[in-house]
Amino acid sequence: MVFLNKAFSQVAMEAFVLAKKNRLSNLGKIGSLKVKPKMKVDKKAARSVAFLSNGHMAILTHDTFPEIFFYDRLGEKIDSISAWTYAPTGTDKERYDNIADMAPLPKARLALLDSGKKQIIVVHENGVVNSLIRLVHRTPIAMASSPDGTELHVADQLEQNITTYSVSDATVLYKCNFPIPTTLTGLITAADGCVLIPNPKTASIRLVNPKTGTVVREIGDGPGKSENRIKDPRGVDIDQKGRLFIADLTQQMVYIMDTEGRVLHSFGKNVYFKGSHLPLQVRLRDDGDIAVLIQGQGVMVF
Repeated sequence: MVFLNKAFSQVAMEAFVLAKKNRLSNLGKIGSLKVKPKMKVDKKAARSVAFLSNGHMAILTHDTFPEIFFYDRLGEKIDSISAWTYAPTGTDKERYDNIADMAPLPKARLALLDSGKKQIIVVHENGVVNSLIRLVHRTPIAMASSPDGTELHVADQLEQNITTYSVSDATVLYKCNFPIPTTLTGLITAADGCVLIPNPKTASIRLVNPKTGTVVREIGDGPGKSENRIKDPRGVDIDQKGRLFIADLTQQMVYIMDTEGRVLHSFGKNVYFKGSHLPLQVRLRDDGDIAVLIQGQGVMVF
């Protein structure tokens, strides 16, 4: 890991986080945002990033086998688990070889979507398995937890649907048919329970009711040449005010849009994302930090 701001003391870092949080809270009013890199984690095989309920950052990598690395709020590595660590029996037959996605749950737990074994493994940071959920899927590719953490929504690429599971008893709660893009890198849920699905073909973000499959809202006005328009959305997150943070792959930008789809701010291209640095995923932390997963590079936190 490479720190970009090594001179920060603990006090200065806390002040920096508070100031950035205040800037984010005023984003809708001032229409601008000064984004500065806080740290970078060099993990070329990084596949997904998530923030746990305790604020720690989890990075899923998949080189010869999947590993998850955990970092505290200051970027210090605190733990890691591998396919061998969270296998219940520690045997090769029980090893999980293809973790496609992960989603945070209450009490600093993390749900891991094992697309190979067709199951979800709920673990703690130390790798202790909390529970297992067997899936009724053929090709699960992405997952998101509900706002209260009691449900997990799983998207299936081949079956083209979203199935919701209960975290407590592993039962199927409901299922809906919905077209799942092949480019999907992860799911996220809004405060109202809608699942956000970025679609590069329509150049938009769809907010979907996971019970019915109904598109409650679609943000984005389709492909175009305007600089203030998303073109290739791959990853998305949403804050408490409904503002979208969108990773646009080909434009090498992160766009921040309001609830009406207007671009409030953008950053990245030719500054933080250059050459082959392509943003794939974006995740928000409760202190205002923005984590961006960069294809073939790792994770940069702003």
